[in-house]
Amino acid sequence: MKESKSNNSSSKVDLIKSKVSAKFQESKQFVADYLNEKVNKLSATHKRLTLLAFGLITVAICMSMIIRSMNDVGNSISIEQITLPKDIYPNDEFRKGFKKILRIKTLLDSLKKSPGGITVYDSLMKARPGLIDSLHSLISSYQFNYSH
Repeated sequence: MKESKSNNSSSKVDLIKSKVSAKFQESKQFVADYLNEKVNKLSATHKRLTLLAFGLITVAICMSMIIRSMNDVGNSISIEQITLPKDIYPNDEFRKGFKKILRIKTLLDSLKKSPGGITVYDSLMKARPGLIDSLHSLISSYQFNYSH
């Protein structure tokens, strides 16, 4: 029963849409025919002169806007630098990520200090030469943005 109501209401909506669309099309066609009738009465010379006048007026307006913007330096729009505030309360996800970074740094430091881990550390540094720099950069960024 509910399906028939929904089908019935959707068909009513479709019927209304089609009627509105048809009226809109008729209105567009009426306006287009009216304008065509008025323009077709004009001579070719008159049409060309009107187009030329319209083009010249458009060029004049654009040029005046460009010249005015160059002459009025004080009134022109200026862009101010955006300052990013320090986040006072970092979220928990960021803290978890920061703790992971610190654990990775601790692991790399312990690998560098142990006699058996130095070979692993060296192979990591050869495979990822910017790893330590990236870790230090992330740590300093966190300390700069979240220091109290």
